[in-house]
Amino acid sequence: MHSIHNDPTIASLISALNNRCEELRQFAVRRLVNLGAAAVPGLIQALNSPLEQVRKNAAIALVTLGPIATSELTAAMNEGGEQGRRAEWVLSAMPAEARASGVRRGLWCDSWLTQIRRRLDSNSPSTVRLSHCVALANPA
Repeated sequence: MHSIHNDPTIASLISALNNRCEELRQFAVRRLVNLGAAAVPGLIQALNSPLEQVRKNAAIALVTLGPIATSELTAAMNEGGEQGRRAEWVLSAMPAEARASGVRRGLWCDSWLTQIRRRLDSNSPSTVRLSHCVALANPA
């Protein structure tokens, strides 16, 4: 399993999720998404960051990865604790089409980011039901 501590590229991109420059933050999210499954463990670890901007951008990347991230997010959720609640929050924000079929390569636009941000804002970690997340993690 990759770790943000073992992969300097992923560690640098995770750090960039809190950069003052919006363009650099968006670049880091896009690059992490392009890395695919290799970035998932580091992104899940980033959900524990004390910096809200890092947590939110990590969540956006994980939601964009969709099914690539669901099994590791479900495992993190089942471990419980704060990371489990945050993993649950991310799973609840995934649109059904992302969970079911994945995000098409190259799909990156303001409307997609706005949709993800709205879902994340409307689902706080304290209000998401466990049964809802289990259903999201196991699409029919």
